[in-house]
Amino acid sequence: MEVSHVGLFQDSSFRWEPPMEGYIKINVDAALQVHSSSATVGVVFRDNAGVIQGSAATSLQNICSPLAAELLAILYGLQLAKELDFGEVMVESDCLVAVTEIGKGESSFSEWSSLVKDIVDLRDSLED
Repeated sequence: MEVSHVGLFQDSSFRWEPPMEGYIKINVDAALQVHSSSATVGVVFRDNAGVIQGSAATSLQNICSPLAAELLAILYGLQLAKELDFGEVMVESDCLVAVTEIGKGESSFSEWSSLVKDIVDLRDSLED
C-alpha cells in the first residue's frame, strides 16, 4: 500500500489520477479550526474508473496542529478502508510532511511518532 503526496496546483488543468486497476484510492484532507482546537477530516474512496465507492467526514476535538489533523485524516481513511474491506488501497494527501513521516515508518522520531506508528501498523495490516 502506498501513501503519496499531491501538491496544490494553481493550474486548472490538474486532474485527479486514478489508482491502478484493482485498487481503491483514498483521498484525504483535513481542516483545522484553531480557535476551537477542533478539526474536520474527510475521505473519498474511488476506484480506477473514478467511480466514488464511498466517502465520509468526521469532526475531531482537541487537535492542536495541521499536521496532527492531516495524520488523523490518513488514519481515519485507512480505518474505514479496513472496515469496508476494500483490499488493495492507496492513500493520497496534500500534506507532504505527513507523507514523509509515514515514509520514515518506525524511524519517525517526530512528536507525532506514535500516530505515525498507528498509521504504519494499520497500513501494514491491510497489506497482509
